[in-house]
Amino acid sequence: MYLTSTQANATAAINVPTIPGIWLGYLLGASIFTLNFRISPQVSIFMLFPMLMDGFSQNFGFRESNNILRIITGILFGTGFASFMLAAIVYGI
Repeated sequence: MYLTSTQANATAAINVPTIPGIWLGYLLGASIFTLNFRISPQVSIFMLFPMLMDGFSQNFGFRESNNILRIITGILFGTGFASFMLAAIVYGI
C-alpha cells in the first residue's frame, strides 16, 4: 500500500498529547513532596488553570495549541494536582 502526498503530510504532523506532560508533572509533584518541599494549596490550585484555559480555548476554536504549550501546561497541571492530593491525603486538608 502506498501513501498519497496528503496522507504522508498528515502522518508527518503528529501532535503530542498533554498526557506525557501530566505524568511528568505527577512525578515532579511527588518528588517535590517527598523532599519536604511543600507547595501551598492555593498555589497548587492555581497551577491547574493554565491547562484548563488551554483546553477550553482550543475546544471552542479560539486558537490552536502546540506541543510545547501542551507539555508545559501538562507539567504544571500534574505538579499542582499531585502536590494538592498528597497534601490532602497526608495532612487532611
